Amino acid sequence: MADKKEIILIRHGETEWNKVRKYQGHMDIELNDWGRQQAGEAAKELANLDIDYFASSDLKRARETAEIIASFHNNNIKEFKELREMNFGEWEGKGFKEIKNDYPEDFQKWIEDPIKFSPPAGETLKEFQDRVLEGFNTILENGFDRNAIVTHGGVIMVFLATILEMPLINYRKFEVANTGITRVNLYDNSYVLKEFNSQSHMK
Repeated sequence: MADKKEIILIRHGETEWNKVRKYQGHMDIELNDWGRQQAGEAAKELANLDIDYFASSDLKRARETAEIIASFHNNNIKEFKELREMNFGEWEGKGFKEIKNDYPEDFQKWIEDPIKFSPPAGETLKEFQDRVLEGFNTILENGFDRNAIVTHGGVIMVFLATILEMPLINYRKFEVANTGITRVNLYDNSYVLKEFNSQSHMK
């Protein structure tokens, strides 16, 4: 029988910048009150699971979400810089229309080929993917059976595009809600998507 590991991916709760649709990237924005409530509901949803290992991005919005969820399990949380959101460089703190107006050429190049082009002072999609996979590989090498990873929408999207063997640029075809729960099973070296972006805890 194949060796099985389970990966539970949770996007962080809402921030004020999420509400106004600003690019956050590496900016260390904390949860708002609704985001904390979302995290509490996700924690209840996962409370009855035996989770062996908790990992989180080291940014406040992910770390605080992880702390709320892990409090139901008395688990320590290991923080990883590799699990941060994509680095949007000069675009962080700005909205879509503002970026499109202020950086028209850079924005168009990035939209058409984010694998090759990055936001000014940011990282390319390929650089982002390499960083994210390094973090996931470190976590999975620990050998725990059930791993909860609290991170960012872009991280989850890129990880799923990779394990499902999609063209990387198609990562944009995923949409991950705040505290959306995604489950992936790993059988030896084969990934299977079990559940995507569940928000049943918010109903």
